[in-house]
Amino acid sequence: IESVDLFPTLCELSGLPIPDTIEGTSLKALVEGMGQVKRQVVAEFEHPRYPNRINCLRTERYRFVYYDREEGGELYDLQEDPFEMNNLYNDPSYREIRYNLLENLFVHINRYRAKWSHKDDRIYETSITGTM
Repeated sequence: IESVDLFPTLCELSGLPIPDTIEGTSLKALVEGMGQVKRQVVAEFEHPRYPNRINCLRTERYRFVYYDREEGGELYDLQEDPFEMNNLYNDPSYREIRYNLLENLFVHINRYRAKWSHKDDRIYETSITGTM
C-alpha cells in the first residue's frame, strides 16, 4: 500500500469520481476484503541537500534503491536477508534481477510522469539542460 492510494480510495468510498491525474489506485476492493495487495510499491525521495532523486522499488522479495545520475545503488534479497545487511547491487549473480527491477522502476516512474507534470520536475530538468 502506498500513500498515493489513500486519496483515490477515499474518493471511491465516498462515491466521488477519481481524477485522471491521480497516480494512486483505489484500494476499495482490498478494504472490502475482495482485492489483493499490490505486488510492488515505489517511493521517491528528494531533498534540497541532495542533488539527485532517490527511488525505491519494493517487491515481496526485493528492495531496490536507485540513485538518480549516480553509480551504484542498493539491492536486498529480503527472503535471504530480511534485515538488509548485505547489499547485492554489484553482485554478478543478481545482475539480471537488478536490471528487471530497474526496468520496473522506470516503467512506474514514466507512467507517473506522463500523467502529471510537476513544477519541481521543470526546475529539475532546467538544472540539467539549462532550458525550461
